[in-house]
Amino acid sequence: MHVNRHLPTTLILAALASPILIQAPAEAQTRASGRVVNEKGQPLSKVFVQQQGSLATAFTDDQGRFTLTLDPNGQRSVEVSAVGYQSKVAPVDGLAARPIKLDPIPTYQPTYAPVLPARVSADIPLLDTQVGVSYQLHNPRLSQGNQAVEGWVDNALQGHGQLRRGSALIGLEGSRYKAPMTLPDNPTTSSVATPEVTDVKVRGGMAFGNDFFEVGPSLSVFQTNVTPNNNGVPYTGTVMDYTHTRRGIGVAIPGIISLGRVELLGEGAYYPWTSTTLEGAPAPVTSGQRVDLKLGVGYRFTPNVRAEVTYANQLWRRGDFRETSDIWGLGVTYRPERTEER
Repeated sequence: MHVNRHLPTTLILAALASPILIQAPAEAQTRASGRVVNEKGQPLSKVFVQQQGSLATAFTDDQGRFTLTLDPNGQRSVEVSAVGYQSKVAPVDGLAARPIKLDPIPTYQPTYAPVLPARVSADIPLLDTQVGVSYQLHNPRLSQGNQAVEGWVDNALQGHGQLRRGSALIGLEGSRYKAPMTLPDNPTTSSVATPEVTDVKVRGGMAFGNDFFEVGPSLSVFQTNVTPNNNGVPYTGTVMDYTHTRRGIGVAIPGIISLGRVELLGEGAYYPWTSTTLEGAPAPVTSGQRVDLKLGVGYRFTPNVRAEVTYANQLWRRGDFRETSDIWGLGVTYRPERTEER
């Protein structure tokens, strides 16, 4: 019998090669493929893919696809990361079923407090809520019948306020004259007279206009109380020598024009329906009319504080009695809603 002397060597080589042949199909299953897209479903390139627990890595191509050779000692999951996106971990078994979607990292948007005050928005009206006070000099001129009195100057303190809600306006104004600085140079004038006159006006109406100007037509009422303080000695020869009260109702129209920090002020009022109540007068006084005209210039030193110079002319006429007053004022107005520059 012939025996092949190479048979032992052949058997030994076959035994050594058998593990490789058996292992080859297992190695073919250790490659994992998948696809990476952004939040809109668009492919992402150059995305880093790493098997967790191993050094096995790969990058996606222009179509967002990748193929990764898995390490059998690593975990059955991959971590996917890209610049500008939140990292994500996905199981290996689900890579072929659906793409891995990466969400962008939320953008950091810092907030800043303004260094300089912002400009006041246009919804802050010109005829806004306000309160003010002024010092005034009154120069009245009186005439009744053949009697006329001039050269009389009174001190006065005046205050005003206004409330605005929407387009509605409510205004209040009051002034008080006391202690004349000089008395009229007239033979009938008594130096002991210190007349007091208190005048109060209330109005309510609506505002109209734009960012440049506004007017506020209003219904207005007034009451004026006069106390002569002359110890019963006539000092003007007119109705002003007697204590009396005047009342009236009419129309008032305040207005304003804005020129930046400079503001032009004005108000006109007409009271066609008036009445007068006298105490101790020899004869009654018929009803009359009152006309007020006021002009002024204001300057805003701060967004809510305005200094102003005003001039007003007031005419009061009843029967043969006529009173005309020139009124000069210097005051300040506070506007609480204007906390920022316009």
